[in-house]
Amino acid sequence: MNKQEERAINLEIHKINRHKNELVLKNAALEAECARLRAVIKQEAETHAAILQQCNAATDAERKKLHALQLELERERDVSHVISANYAHTQFIYNLDFKGKRVAVYSHYSEHDDVENYNMLSLECIEHYFDYIIVLTNCPNKWKLHSPDYSKCHLLAYNLKSDFRNYGLFIIQTAKTLIHAARLCFMNDSFVIVDVSAFGSCMKRLFAENVSHDFVGLTSSHEYTFHVQSYFMCFNAAAVPGILSYFETHGLPANHQAAISQYELGITSYLIERGCSSYAVVSNNDMQFPLNTTCCKWSAVLQAIGIIKRQHFFKKYAYVAMTDADIALVAERHSYNKHFIHFLKYHNVWPS
Repeated sequence: MNKQEERAINLEIHKINRHKNELVLKNAALEAECARLRAVIKQEAETHAAILQQCNAATDAERKKLHALQLELERERDVSHVISANYAHTQFIYNLDFKGKRVAVYSHYSEHDDVENYNMLSLECIEHYFDYIIVLTNCPNKWKLHSPDYSKCHLLAYNLKSDFRNYGLFIIQTAKTLIHAARLCFMNDSFVIVDVSAFGSCMKRLFAENVSHDFVGLTSSHEYTFHVQSYFMCFNAAAVPGILSYFETHGLPANHQAAISQYELGITSYLIERGCSSYAVVSNNDMQFPLNTTCCKWSAVLQAIGIIKRQHFFKKYAYVAMTDADIALVAERHSYNKHFIHFLKYHNVWPS
């Protein structure tokens, strides 16, 4: 091979290498462009997804607002109906004239919009001692009274979630005629009648004609200050004006703590200062350091009155209370009381 041929071959190789390099560079440029386009597409897709997510979130938020507005409108409509119904019913009750009558006011609230068997039992066990029973409840349509006497028992839709707010509102509505009542009883749904016979005997003693006390309760306590515990308080004709005056002076309690400090602890001392005498079946005055009577003396309360506060079953007491073994023993001993057993099973308390 001469030099001229060798030079031609080298030149051809050089051209091939240059073309190859150009192809490599073009390929690299194409790959870079593809990568850029992929990044742009990814970014656009992510932006689109974010916008779509925001739109969906905004749509969901608007849908929830609309649903909440519909619920609020329904609640307002229900409240309006309740107010109208309560006003009409209260006007009817007002015209009944409580003068010389025995009136029981039962405060009931259910988070599940339900009425339990033990609520019915409570009313059945006291109805003999009252001319009128007024039930203040957030679910008046759920009550199915046994052989109801609608001239005696009245259901009012109250949803204030506070016994004393319920009592106060009812007193405001009926004070002009209620002040002449021969007996006024405040009773709530915080206790369960376990021993029906013991409760009946207790009621018979409390409401005996020869009882001279102006206001009575099932239990009293020296915790903080002496007071008749408010889950069951009954006032005779001499004390009724005082209790109405107390509500008129203090208004409705703003919260649970105010209900305890102003009403549960304040009513007893207020009435005693007015010269009224009090009585309770079980007290804790024998305790060196008095604590809640219905908690620490539950056994004595059960024996003397036949009741147990619901807090025991829901473990709401922070100190000495019923154990699971105590609950099981009481349930077995009073298994004949179908209302009590229904309460335990309804709340998955027993059998465990």
